[in-house]
Amino acid sequence: TDGKALYLKFNQNLDRTSPVDAFVISGRDFEAFAADAEFVADNTLKLTSPAVDKPFAVWYAWAENPKGFGLRSVSKIAVPSAILPFLQP
Repeated sequence: TDGKALYLKFNQNLDRTSPVDAFVISGRDFEAFAADAEFVADNTLKLTSPAVDKPFAVWYAWAENPKGFGLRSVSKIAVPSAILPFLQP
């Protein structure tokens, strides 16, 4: 995190043609908002939301019917749905 964004770094390079709009982020209050996601490296996404000042947690494809669920690695392995808390000092 850089204070305004969360950075997700994956073990594998991602397929940059995969949809990346199934992410949601929150602050420490866990009020979730849709996140804007952009590739900043082949294996890293930057997540932001104008509604979240200090991101703390991220959800991926956790909704009942998530839009944009389909993020894959370059070897076509699907990224599973997840809830990921980010602990900050």
